[in-house]
Amino acid sequence: KRRSQSGTADIANFGGEQLYLSNTDFGLVPVVGENYGTSGAGEGISYFGVAVVKKSWCDARTNPTFSNLKGQRSCHTGFRKTSGWTLPVGYMTANNVMSVISSNANVADDAETVAGFFSSVCAPGGSPNTNGGTYSGLCSGCGQAGCGSDSLYEGYAGAMRCMMDGNGDVAFVKQSTPIDYARNGGSAKAWSTLNQNDMRLLCPNGGCVPLNQYDSCHIAKAAARAFVARPGWASAGVGRTVVLNMGSASNSAVSSGAGLIDEDYPVSADTESLTQITGSFTSYFGASAVSAFERIRSLEAIRVCIPAGIRDFSSTVCNNFFNNKIGGAQYICVPGGDDEGCSRMISNNQADITNVGGLSMYNANKKYGLVPVVGENYGSAGAGAGVTYFGVAVVKKSWSQ
Repeated sequence: KRRSQSGTADIANFGGEQLYLSNTDFGLVPVVGENYGTSGAGEGISYFGVAVVKKSWCDARTNPTFSNLKGQRSCHTGFRKTSGWTLPVGYMTANNVMSVISSNANVADDAETVAGFFSSVCAPGGSPNTNGGTYSGLCSGCGQAGCGSDSLYEGYAGAMRCMMDGNGDVAFVKQSTPIDYARNGGSAKAWSTLNQNDMRLLCPNGGCVPLNQYDSCHIAKAAARAFVARPGWASAGVGRTVVLNMGSASNSAVSSGAGLIDEDYPVSADTESLTQITGSFTSYFGASAVSAFERIRSLEAIRVCIPAGIRDFSSTVCNNFFNNKIGGAQYICVPGGDDEGCSRMISNNQADITNVGGLSMYNANKKYGLVPVVGENYGSAGAGAGVTYFGVAVVKKSWSQ
């Protein structure tokens, strides 16, 4: 993302949170989207995040709503995955279905909130602990399947298997998942114990509907993965030529290399063709999806790195200053050892901000690509210099005479 922003790269392919951040944090725009086709439960250049439950669960309740999920067991594609986490958690916290819990500074608020809402949770992968690592609250429903990125319950198929194995009452996936992995679906597995008619979609407005009615019963509509670029790059010169060629590439040329997104080919496995994107970021990403991502981001604590060792670190003083004096967000202070350590932690996404000056500020930019965002202001009265100061040479008056 940073290379595309700075001009040392032209395009990159992102989806979900990374696509969202490429726009909000780096100002990049989607220019060509992956198209997943429209056959069966195909999505074109978008897909729907849905909540899947058993038909018997719906039949046992009168006009069930998302509030009925409290105390139930949940299966997610993974922590901070789009349809499995961000869309449902963003929706439920924004609409007061879930009450936000923020009692443990070492755990992300959305992770703690979900763990407190459901009786058990399986959301494999990710690092919900603010210092990295897993959080037991998101692994309580995974059982022997494991809770890491290699969990049997990770991803779309994994979340569906979690529910079919009897470890969950609801699975948060995309609309094609239950249709594909049902016992009578096109991608049925040995663990596929439910037919399509044994499952229902739980609607945000209340009630349940058959799986094929996802167009009117979904949590949010989200965008497919897309190639992003700097604004204006795709509309002139070589950029325009590249985008037009990508958008008109034959379906066979695209699909023949799809599936190697993590290896040698930059298109995901379900891609049938590529489609040029001409609208705004919000029109492509989806307004409801943008709202969900914004909601999740608002729950994140800002990690302030303090250049002090563990023995000299005082989280009380630091947290009091930022949370009570600064405000506007939740802050968590973490020790970095020294200025260099804090710059390194920010570069490695282990912290968000720190306060440095002089050589340390210079190195933060040159070595780690960090930029100054807020400066200390020393005032303008007397010898005040605002956000700058002057380096001077002082001698005795007699010396100059």
